[in-house]
Amino acid sequence: LGETVTCRYDEEMKGRLSERLTQFKNSLESGDFPAAAETEDGSDPCRYCMYKGICGREIGEGTVD
Repeated sequence: LGETVTCRYDEEMKGRLSERLTQFKNSLESGDFPAAAETEDGSDPCRYCMYKGICGREIGEGTVD
């Protein structure tokens, strides 16, 4: 749209982003994708997830082998 959005990208932000990317990489490598109990606004994070019927979270197992 021709607009520029600026953001703070200093060493602190770089470290936080690096930590998040490392967590994401570890989840991909291990196949572990923990889901929060609910979102920040209190809604169900699984509401629109097409995998909620097979992940086991709804029955309290968290994962299915």
